Amino acid sequence: VKIKYIILHYTETKTLEQAINLLCSNVRRVSSHFVIDEYGNIFNLVDEDKRAWHAGESSWHKETKINDLSIGIEIVYEGEKSKKKYSDSQINSLIILINYLKKKYKVKQSNILGHSDIAPLRKIDPGVFFPWEKLFKKKIGVWPRELKKNKKNHRKLNDEEFILFLKNLEKIGFNVINFEANFNKNKYIINAFHRHYLAGQLDKKPNYFSYIISQEIIKLTD
Repeated sequence: VKIKYIILHYTETKTLEQAINLLCSNVRRVSSHFVIDEYGNIFNLVDEDKRAWHAGESSWHKETKINDLSIGIEIVYEGEKSKKKYSDSQINSLIILINYLKKKYKVKQSNILGHSDIAPLRKIDPGVFFPWEKLFKKKIGVWPRELKKNKKNHRKLNDEEFILFLKNLEKIGFNVINFEANFNKNKYIINAFHRHYLAGQLDKKPNYFSYIISQEIIKLTD
């Protein structure tokens, strides 16, 4: 099976030991190919040619067998609620690991994703404090170009623009979108987009700037 995706997660633990216990538990039945500890050390838990159970019920561009098509990387991190930054050593090691995997499996930039991207109804990792922009500067993933904000950008979307915004999310890869519903019925999907690309809008309705960013991401999707 061809590896198409690299999926990033956090462990929601304080220590590597706690993470390993979870990732090797016969009860939880979850696993990941790699885990990066608090200090940036990389551990290989599942052979790359074996399937790891890290994605769960998930999808991207209508593809649903993400476990079969991806490498999963867990980072030891307490979770979004901790409001902590990832350590420089963790991110530096992650960049090295992703570059190795990206080159080996010829993974597209737009297929380097967070768990929240592929499973937005139930997951929020790697969280709002994950430095996607820093990774992009190292040629990993996609990120919108520097855009100037103005008063027009902060205005609300009208009904027609809201539908266009949802269609943009679908073009980017997000699924389970309800085009006949309002913000509240699509909140988890919209939050996943904002969590990745526009953290300041998390839990808020998309504005015109959200729409502009979604257009930018489509341009970058290879």
